[in-house]
Amino acid sequence: NGLSHVYMRAIAAAALAGVAHASTYSWEVASSEYHYNATPGEPNLCEPGTAGDCFGTDLVGDPEAGALPYVCPTDLTAGGCDTGSCCDPDCTGDPFMQTGGVFDCPVNATPFGRLRVLYCSDAVPLETVNLPPSARADNWESGDFDELLCVYKDNSPAAGSFLDSPVDSPLSKYQVQTEVEEAGDTFASHLAEPDIETEGGSHYVLGEAVLGQGCTTAGGGGDGCASLAPVLLPALQADGSCGSGGWRLPFLRSVEPYACSVGAVPLGTACGFEYAAQRVSLLRQGLGLDSDSQASALSGAIASHPGAAAADVAVEVMLRTADSAPFSAVSAAPSSSWDGATCRDALVGLQLRLLVGDDGTITNATAYLDVRTLVTAGEQTFAAKFEYASELGRTDLRPVSGRPGYQRGLPLLVADGTPGDVSSLKLRMEATPLLRRGEDGTCDASASGGDVLLTFGDETAASCVAAFASAAELRTWCELAPAMEELPELAALNLSWTDSDGELAWLGALGDAHPESPSDWVALQLADPIGGRVWDESRQTCTNVLSSIEVQVLYAEVGAALHPAKKIVGARLTLGTRSVRGARCAAGGRGGCATRFALTASTRFVQLTEGRSYTFVPKLPRIFPPFPEDFLYPFYGRSAADDERRLGEEPSRWREGAVWALLAVPAGGVLVAAAARSRGTLYR
Repeated sequence: NGLSHVYMRAIAAAALAGVAHASTYSWEVASSEYHYNATPGEPNLCEPGTAGDCFGTDLVGDPEAGALPYVCPTDLTAGGCDTGSCCDPDCTGDPFMQTGGVFDCPVNATPFGRLRVLYCSDAVPLETVNLPPSARADNWESGDFDELLCVYKDNSPAAGSFLDSPVDSPLSKYQVQTEVEEAGDTFASHLAEPDIETEGGSHYVLGEAVLGQGCTTAGGGGDGCASLAPVLLPALQADGSCGSGGWRLPFLRSVEPYACSVGAVPLGTACGFEYAAQRVSLLRQGLGLDSDSQASALSGAIASHPGAAAADVAVEVMLRTADSAPFSAVSAAPSSSWDGATCRDALVGLQLRLLVGDDGTITNATAYLDVRTLVTAGEQTFAAKFEYASELGRTDLRPVSGRPGYQRGLPLLVADGTPGDVSSLKLRMEATPLLRRGEDGTCDASASGGDVLLTFGDETAASCVAAFASAAELRTWCELAPAMEELPELAALNLSWTDSDGELAWLGALGDAHPESPSDWVALQLADPIGGRVWDESRQTCTNVLSSIEVQVLYAEVGAALHPAKKIVGARLTLGTRSVRGARCAAGGRGGCATRFALTASTRFVQLTEGRSYTFVPKLPRIFPPFPEDFLYPFYGRSAADDERRLGEEPSRWREGAVWALLAVPAGGVLVAAAARSRGTLYR
């Protein structure tokens, strides 16, 4: 075993030898060694207080031994000068670390010393004025006066706080395990295969794997039918294909539609397996749809709850044969067939719809199947959605982005129209895309799937690229010169560019803003408009090209200090431009030169903290029922306006109270006012 271990290490070293120094300059010789023959440096020559041959523990510092720490985070080459470092002792050349020198360091300071703030005077004039002729004759240099001409800001004799190692000896693997487990779950624990056994509860738990038939053949036959197994969706692989493995379907965690290909499989072969509705491997377990032979019907069922004795909810089947055709209920899915050129009734989409009852059980399951006639292999689409049975058909449901304040990561509410005019203010149903781009990263206003969405609190910056094969193509594009609102990237935002006040759209001030509440909407304003593109023939340059789109949002926290709500108080859209010059070919280049430039979309969220904090005190309770306004006339007259006050302001009641006191004293009445209780601090 020892010999084989040596051989394996030798093989690994040989395999990696060419990788360690794969890229070398022409004048360099690539090393074929896997290890250093002799590691540079001699730790036995380490002198405390210097960096020379000191390494590791000797540089950490030990105040009890008089060894101060070595502090130079930019020293990343032992024995050599690190370019730009103002503390590396190996950069001894003059004037690298002087003020205004090669590295443009802030102060003239010794590169290694105590971790203190060092202030040094300019040594040159002091040397010229104060250095005696005899010292200059002895060839004294300015560097000899660094310590004499420098002072430290701190004059404390203490060396500062030091951290000691928490262990005195190496830990065993069991001690390491204990410490890691006490710190919480590890990433590796989330990758471990979960236990498919359930406790057989009377209802599903959020995230628990949905169970179905465990049969291994279609039609409810074969092994495993006596047990339940997790429902599996095909796992999307890195190459875009539907993997042989599967993703479990977690309870109440809907799966958005996604597409994957059948991989490098001939269409004739895929027609009899991947595209077969009855034995497709997408639901290899759980629905009993996988088989090695054709079946005449799609037979499957899902367990209503983990404790069910069997899969007791039959899967209903809805079929569609064209994109524009409606789904219709069928008792049997058609069998795919191959005639040597085409695959008929090929399954190209399967989506599950699962209804959940109020008791946490699955009450209904429907599979929506899309079948087509294929002449070439294509992608298949899969999805699964959970819906509450009690909410079916309701039209009063609306997803919000917080109640009332915004929650981070949820879409900004956007409405179009004029606040106050209910008939014109329309709330957008979907999140607004700030930038549309194709799958290859190119700018494509008509693309979908690569959108950068406008969400609250997420400061993002994303770019797309536009490319032109030649300067002539760039010029043709530039001379089109559409108006600002006609630029495809801006037109895709669906904003009102023609508004005279520059109000492009309306953002919900709060996460659940309603179109019928005009005060809950804030205008998205245009900072400055941009002009059209202009081509400069002499410079082969297109000027005034849209280069950046940024939404800037101001928000504040309002309401109770213990539970503040995030409210948008202002927003604007800024547009940036740049000049794009036609690319020039490199030396020896052949053909045209592509010109590329990027368009960047970003968001910025700034919190305003200048809001006034106040303590709310409710009104004192009434001792007597309300009297007419002129009841105390002519002693005192009051109006309804006296009861109106802003939050945080004390009511004016002294005159009324004085009159009541004068009236009550002769009668011997005693007025007892309940103490006002504070309701907490609020922000405005």
